[in-house]
Amino acid sequence: MAPRWFESIIGGIIGSILGSSAVAYYIFHIQKQNNIAMDRINHNIGRLDRALDKFNSSAGDLMGAMDGLAFTQESEDREERFY
Repeated sequence: MAPRWFESIIGGIIGSILGSSAVAYYIFHIQKQNNIAMDRINHNIGRLDRALDKFNSSAGDLMGAMDGLAFTQESEDREERFY
């Protein structure tokens, strides 16, 4: 049988290895979850950016159409009817 102090040292070494492995795994798991969350955030930012691009282009088309309609004879006739 090994002396108690030797068993204590071996037990401490094994415990510290297992403990540090558990901490390393926990940190890795948290980092993995953060990476997944950041990927989702970046994906949603990209979707929002594409939606805003579409909205801006549609708004520009709408403003162009409104500007085109504002200076036609029909629009001047409509203004006279409203006033």
